[in-house]
Amino acid sequence: MPLKVRNLLEQVGDELILKIQLGRRPLKCQKLLLKMANYLTDSKFADKQLELGYDEIYHTYLLITIENNHGFNVLQHITENAPKTTTGRTVLVLEKTMRIGLRYPIIPDEMIDLYDIPLTPNKPLALNQLISTALHAGKDFFIYDAGENNMCQTFVKHFIECNGLIPNIVDQATLDALEPMDAKALISTLGGRSKIVKGATDLAAAYLWHIHRTYTFFIRIGIPGPSPTFFFGNLMELMERKRFTLSIKEWTKKYGRIFGYFEGHTPILVVSDPNILQDIFIKSFSNFHSHRPIAFDDPHMKSCHLFNAQSLRWKRQRFIINPTFSSAKLKQMSSLINRSVTALMKKLTEQYQSGQSFDIYAFLKRFTMDTIW
Repeated sequence: MPLKVRNLLEQVGDELILKIQLGRRPLKCQKLLLKMANYLTDSKFADKQLELGYDEIYHTYLLITIENNHGFNVLQHITENAPKTTTGRTVLVLEKTMRIGLRYPIIPDEMIDLYDIPLTPNKPLALNQLISTALHAGKDFFIYDAGENNMCQTFVKHFIECNGLIPNIVDQATLDALEPMDAKALISTLGGRSKIVKGATDLAAAYLWHIHRTYTFFIRIGIPGPSPTFFFGNLMELMERKRFTLSIKEWTKKYGRIFGYFEGHTPILVVSDPNILQDIFIKSFSNFHSHRPIAFDDPHMKSCHLFNAQSLRWKRQRFIINPTFSSAKLKQMSSLINRSVTALMKKLTEQYQSGQSFDIYAFLKRFTMDTIW
């Protein structure tokens, strides 16, 4: 079982389950995958899909609400309209993609198409018990093989059956949603190409799972930011602007002083809150002793400078140069700065007196170079 799942079970595994719901959402990139399958099978895949009555292909999971008065993701803290119950609650998603997953849900995406699975009255069920019962009853618990109908949907039904919850379900819509699709029959339409397609789809599924986990990183930790696009993240938005800083300025106005965006698959956290910046650069500097690597630069070369140095080397260089910018040293440089300011004001006055509009940005660039040179 994955380490993250084990760690989460150690924290909340003994908590009682208050509610179990079956959740499902359409597969991402479903249209593209179906087009590829139909192309490879001369539309036999679509015919079989129609024959079996599958309008859409869903990823299914269990949404489990447990008692929890402590820690993160207590329900009352993450949904504004949650009832103010006396018992704290935490919602977890139990699923099977390429591996077993137990995580916090993405709200509201995974809390829309839900079906209640009634618990057995007077029979308390803890999270550890729910999982261990299914774990010992199924030999293929950890294996994902859609070609043998061992996938997310069979995984979910296996949990419900092993814990004796099927008889509790009286709603036909829930029973229908719980019934796994016959993936084996669909994949059989590929014939001899099934292994190749299976390998390709497994790789695609793993990549899409990685993308999904990456692009929901800031959502999971409650940090706002612009929505990323597939593969590029927010790079296209940055490239559309003449200056990178304009996008950062606009996003800061929209999302606040702390937000996140993506450069490709890389999450970037932007902080412009002075108090937090003081913690980063001064109080907790030992925890932030590096910066982003620059593409095509070798951080180990002898001529490595402050802008492309990494880790401890960068920390040492920054430590050496820090005294140069102390209050006392800056006061000593005030006369030089004042001289540059005087020159700037003189130039601006001349431009103003000419009565014509001018680009102040060019003057500010020259002033900056005069000051630091």
